[in-house]
Amino acid sequence: MRFYFLFPTFHTILLFSSVVNKSEATDDNYAYCGTCECIVTDGDSCPSDVPPKEFTPEYVEFLKSLEVLNPYELYCNPYQDDDCETTPPQPSNLMALGDTAACGLVYEIDNNCPTKYNLVSYASVDELESDGAVLTHHGACGVCSTTQDLAVYIEYPNLVDKGVECSIRSLANFTLGVQCYVEVGYTEPCATMWVYNGHHTRDNCLEVCLRFNFEKEPYSGPPPECKIADCLQCDEEESGPFFQKVAARSRRRSGLLSHIARPCDDILLVEHNNEPSSCDDDDYYPIEKGGKKESKKGDNILGGSSKKKKGYDSGRRTR
Repeated sequence: MRFYFLFPTFHTILLFSSVVNKSEATDDNYAYCGTCECIVTDGDSCPSDVPPKEFTPEYVEFLKSLEVLNPYELYCNPYQDDDCETTPPQPSNLMALGDTAACGLVYEIDNNCPTKYNLVSYASVDELESDGAVLTHHGACGVCSTTQDLAVYIEYPNLVDKGVECSIRSLANFTLGVQCYVEVGYTEPCATMWVYNGHHTRDNCLEVCLRFNFEKEPYSGPPPECKIADCLQCDEEESGPFFQKVAARSRRRSGLLSHIARPCDDILLVEHNNEPSSCDDDDYYPIEKGGKKESKKGDNILGGSSKKKKGYDSGRRTR
């Protein structure tokens, strides 16, 4: 028997870390480098403008309730097929811009409430704002850009317990793995990308991740460097570029912290409106401005403010 077939995917190798309960995002679920929520580079101090850690259940349910009108589908393996494209194809010219591009939600109003939206990629946050869209993450849109997938990222800062289950099921049958991630809450295209990502990491990081698993290595080393574990770095280098290209949404691009400490310069800011206005609120109603529907209140109720901020801390651009 080849041991290869027993090797778990990336999520399975995190088996020994703490398990997180759904919708209970506490400090225990987030990584720190010393006392900072991210890894500070030489000469910098810990940012004062920290991404949110707590979200209301109402906000998460609101994100789930929205209907995407133009989702990206995935019918091929981008890790193995050089000609693999989503359906419809992602805008290659905007994808080439990396984090400078922006994924926006252009929504429709139904009885004073936004209930449906289109995913639209822009060359910049400025262009997105000019079009009246709502920033949902940096980088062009992809298969994980929906608000439903954002809701999962928020609910599970650490996907270990479900990731283990889904990884095991995907080893038995690819479709079962996809179904497992769908049960977590992901859209099917995003779930498919997660399974492809896990298989690719297994195939390319076998030795270093076996050591990480069996020796129970920590996610990162001691401060101030907090060097990321070799297994996680291998996943970042081998699978990360494909995932960022096709999935598009990541926690870092969405302005969300996670259970793995990352460099401060790798975490982009997205202002999530954690307490969306009620559609029954007399102070909220859609008004016309520049041909776009806008809320009378200052924040979009879709959950992402398109107000531009260029850094995790003032004056610093993060990615």
